[in-house]
Formats: sequence, structure tokens, C-alpha cells
Amino acid sequence: TAETNSTEVTRDAGLATAILITHLAIERNKRCILAYHIHRAQLFCRIAWAPIPATPNEFPNGSSNTTAALAAAQQQTHLPPHDQRFLLEYRKLIADYKGHFLDIDIGAALVPPKDAFITVRVLRDVGQIVLSDGSVVTMMKGTQRYMKRSDVESLIRRGYLQHV
Repeated sequence: TAETNSTEVTRDAGLATAILITHLAIERNKRCILAYHIHRAQLFCRIAWAPIPATPNEFPNGSSNTTAALAAAQQQTHLPPHDQRFLLEYRKLIADYKGHFLDIDIGAALVPPKDAFITVRVLRDVGQIVLSDGSVVTMMKGTQRYMKRSDVESLIRRGYLQHV
């Protein structure tokens, strides 16, 4: 019976080793999947929060995070439907959050602009806009103006104006 006892112990040790190796493999795969999921979620957050630059040189040193986020945003149509839904819902949450800060643009770039005033060309008729100093300016297609950057930055982002 000592012989059968030693084979049971050997078989139990083999089974325990197999169970341990399987468990460790499952834990490793779980960590890899969670890391991948976190990486994708962070990428979508960067895409949703990334300020769209008015000019290509607006972000210093090429800012790889912003560059990657903008490149990913341009290829958003290639995302699977569930990722597009996530991005859409996340942008809605951001817009709702930003709505509480009407006098502050919390989505603006953290890097201050190099020039306070810039020359812009009107690409599409905008009509009359009210500037920060209270004056009203008519923006007609084809005209150029020297204006305060903060007054026209959102119009540049939307494609109505071009920084010259």
C-alpha cells in the first residue's frame, strides 16, 4: 500500500502543478486584456479631449499625444460600431461637463499661443460676430483681417477662417 500511496501523491502533485500553471496563465491573460482595454479607453479619451489645432505648428515639439489623437480622430470612421458609440457617448458627457463652465474653455490647449493677434482669411461667409471687446465685425468670404486670436480660434477650428 505504500506503493499506491506514493503514486497518488505523484498524481496529486502533477494535477496540482497543472492547475497552478493553468491558473497563472489565466491570470496573465486577464492582465493583458485589461491593459489592452485601458490603453484603448485612454486613446479614446485623448481623441475626445484633444483640442483641434488652428495651425499645424500650434503644439510645440510635435506633441505626440495630440498628434496621435488627431490621427486617430481622422480615422474614426474605421472604428467598429461599439467603439464609435463609446466615443459619441463620451463626447456627449464632455460637452455636458463643459456646459457648466460657460466663461472658461476647459478644452483649450494648455500651451499659450505665441501671438495674441493673428491674420485670418475668411473661407466661408460667417456674418456678424461679436468680439470680446463688444465690437461687431462682419466676416465676408475672401476678406482678411488682423484679429485677436481668442476671438477667432473657434471659427478657425470649425473651418470658417484660415490662419494666414
